[in-house]
Amino acid sequence: MPSGLLDDIGASPCSARKAGRLSRAVSYAAVLEELGATLRRIHDIDQTAMEASSLVPGDRGATDLRERLSGMFERLISALADDDRWSAEIDVRAVSERCLDGLPDGTPAVALHSKPGAEHCFVDPATGRFTGLIDFGDAYRSHPALDVRAWRSPDDSARMLAGYRALGPLSPGFEHLWRAGLVTTHLRLATRGYHEPADAARTIRELLEPLG
Repeated sequence: MPSGLLDDIGASPCSARKAGRLSRAVSYAAVLEELGATLRRIHDIDQTAMEASSLVPGDRGATDLRERLSGMFERLISALADDDRWSAEIDVRAVSERCLDGLPDGTPAVALHSKPGAEHCFVDPATGRFTGLIDFGDAYRSHPALDVRAWRSPDDSARMLAGYRALGPLSPGFEHLWRAGLVTTHLRLATRGYHEPADAARTIRELLEPLG
């Protein structure tokens, strides 16, 4: 089986080449776009058996989705409350309200990988082409938009979305929730010290700008 796992979060074509895992012809963007397309194909599989099973927990509808996002934002607001740098940069509660306003309510829940990204992609080392996705151990059921995001980079998530969208139009509210999910990811990383408040606030404003 072809090997060559991109196993570092935020790995790039350059770092992968230095590690000797990929050919120089590899396109990092193409791998992420194919990852997005693969997620679309997974989400489009008949979910009847998965929905009836108790093996994969998660949301059953729009109410569960709203509760999931609301709870996530409340935990993030609490985690950032004691850092005065955040209140000076952005109103996280206002961000929460903006994200929760307009959530989709008609898209059935599907089984999600939960943490897709370059670190879980196999590629052929000779061609650099995507060959598979691994590690479904944290799978859960929810809206498919929450699956189309990489943990460290909005740009990577945008490439994944491009591949996802290439297989057909997005459902109403999909991109709104996709952006809300990216905001929660960025805030979560900030609570762990990966982003400075000013940088995180700038990225969050950019993510929210298309929502009007």
